[in-house]
Amino acid sequence: MMVMVTWDDGVQCSQVSDGCTQDGTPLYLQELIEGLSNPNGSPYRFTFFTTQTATAYDVVENLYANGHEIAGHTVTHGNDQGAANTYFPNMNASNAEAEVAGQRDIILSQTNIRMRDIKGYRCPDLAAGEEYRKQLYKHNFTYDSSLGTIFHAGEPNSTENLPVWPYTLDWGGSSRTYSAGSPANGPLPMAYNGLWEIPLNPLLADGHDCGTIDTCRPELAMYPFAGMSQTEVAAGFQWNFQRAYTTNRAPLGIFLHTAWLKDAPAGSTTPGDQTRKGLRLFLESLAKYDDVWVVTPTQVLQWMQAQGKAAAAAATFSSSTNAGVSFPDPNTLFVPPTDRPKARCAANAYRPCQGGQRHLLLKTGEQIMSPSCVYWKTCNRLCPNNFPWIDDIRGDGPRVGPSYNPTCKNQYLTSADADTDADERHYRMQVQEWLTTEQDEWRDAASP
Repeated sequence: MMVMVTWDDGVQCSQVSDGCTQDGTPLYLQELIEGLSNPNGSPYRFTFFTTQTATAYDVVENLYANGHEIAGHTVTHGNDQGAANTYFPNMNASNAEAEVAGQRDIILSQTNIRMRDIKGYRCPDLAAGEEYRKQLYKHNFTYDSSLGTIFHAGEPNSTENLPVWPYTLDWGGSSRTYSAGSPANGPLPMAYNGLWEIPLNPLLADGHDCGTIDTCRPELAMYPFAGMSQTEVAAGFQWNFQRAYTTNRAPLGIFLHTAWLKDAPAGSTTPGDQTRKGLRLFLESLAKYDDVWVVTPTQVLQWMQAQGKAAAAAATFSSSTNAGVSFPDPNTLFVPPTDRPKARCAANAYRPCQGGQRHLLLKTGEQIMSPSCVYWKTCNRLCPNNFPWIDDIRGDGPRVGPSYNPTCKNQYLTSADADTDADERHYRMQVQEWLTTEQDEWRDAASP
């Protein structure tokens, strides 16, 4: 059985505890995976759906070099555009292309990641509309992971409630899945030949009474078991793992927001650590299995595609032993990539940049406030003129006009500058503001 752990939104060294390891792994991530490996000895690897806001590209580049998967999560995440769950379903074609292809282009321009390795996407708030999917198809992404799975009242392991395996959109969407960007129960996505969907199966709390949908309400998407103790968090993940392991063995998806890492009970004034400690306990529990693998969505699809080819080949043989047919072996399929370029800098030897960000309402083209001065980090030798954003994807627009902010130095800093002067403090404050905003949004969503 396969287990996927993914993270949405910005990627930083300072989201939970300051700093990264020497190989560029954020310390919070190191806490989760240190000493853990799959049955063939390959290390656990996660997937990061990155948005432009609050992302340090030196960290992204190091994560990629170390074997983790980097995927897209749009440029703006809906910032300046109103509510994400109404903005993304109603984007026109040009805005959808700027959001979808634009974030991949920013990743490519700010790192040394190869285009062929950016295969997946997730829409913010899971609010995928049809124009969003059209752009995934147009720009040759391999998979989307934005559709939820419908859960019915009754037995969790009944046929209608079993976890859904990833599937292709060759014939459109599954009747078991839905989009938060569409009316309830439809419409289903159109057909997109070759584009895969990795659905978000709901996580249920152990011991729920599933007699009615009200008493068997799934955990909040991206924030499961929030506010619980580490023992309760681990038990919640374990119950859902066993639910799949003992039935159809659909890949278990643990899909999280980075703010989840420091969740604390409602009313707490300090960050917590129970969620990430609980996740660590669960990941440790998988080590006793010789048939469980913690892998990326791309690896899941590679296994499924290899399995499909083998099954098709087996169907051509009359022998019951399927002589000559080789079914995929996880021990050889699930191995770390060996051909990726090395990171060009350590996560503590980045190039700090700052530049203007234009606040633009895409629907009307209206500038809704004065440009901001934004800080970010990269392994690039030089910084662009402006902060890469929806109207200036590479950030190479002129240092004049609507994106220009005279308070920005508009020149690259040195690492020493960022470590010793106010720029680093501004950067940390900026990241904390983003994280606080994200966590506040979750608190609002979780409120009864």
